[in-house]
Amino acid sequence: MNEQKLFAVALTCTSSLFFYPWVISALMAVTPVSSAVLGVVLPLLLGSVSLAGTMLALNCVEGRRRYLGLPLLLVIGLIVAASFLSVPLGFSRLIGAPGLLPAVWMVSFLLLAPSSSLFFLSLPERTAAVRTASVIAGVVSLFALLILLLIGPSMLAGESILPLIGFLWLYGVIGLPIIGILFIIIAVCVRKERSGEEG
Repeated sequence: MNEQKLFAVALTCTSSLFFYPWVISALMAVTPVSSAVLGVVLPLLLGSVSLAGTMLALNCVEGRRRYLGLPLLLVIGLIVAASFLSVPLGFSRLIGAPGLLPAVWMVSFLLLAPSSSLFFLSLPERTAAVRTASVIAGVVSLFALLILLLIGPSMLAGESILPLIGFLWLYGVIGLPIIGILFIIIAVCVRKERSGEEG
């Protein structure tokens, strides 16, 4: 597999975790598996694919710009670790529950948008698609940071954040998948651009 295809596949894999809200909603509608189990297993599986994709993509980026992609790698790693650690605890609910592990998981999910914006800036391509993706991810980031400010006091106090679940729903069902789609669009654009340069 040449470098263009490898980079495109890596970006597509990175997008996996961003579709978690859509995937869990679809599976809950068609399978009898507990939502608590799906809520842990899916981010663990999708997060692992995204983590591998992000590592591979950053390996293809040269120079100092790759450091802008490290926050995304860290955030995805935290989501995978928190999901993994919740398994021995009996698939404790990670969304809206009080406690340190759900707080780390939730904050990490909210930081996916701003870390993605930085990741897009790490790409050497200065195409319109990359610039647009950075701006859109930046807008979603502002919403994510607003949610973090709203739920932060509740999490610090060890209280449930269920009263604010609507904001999280909007972020998860609309904001994150938009960023996931941007990763796929950029994967296609980067592959075309690099293929054109070689041609």
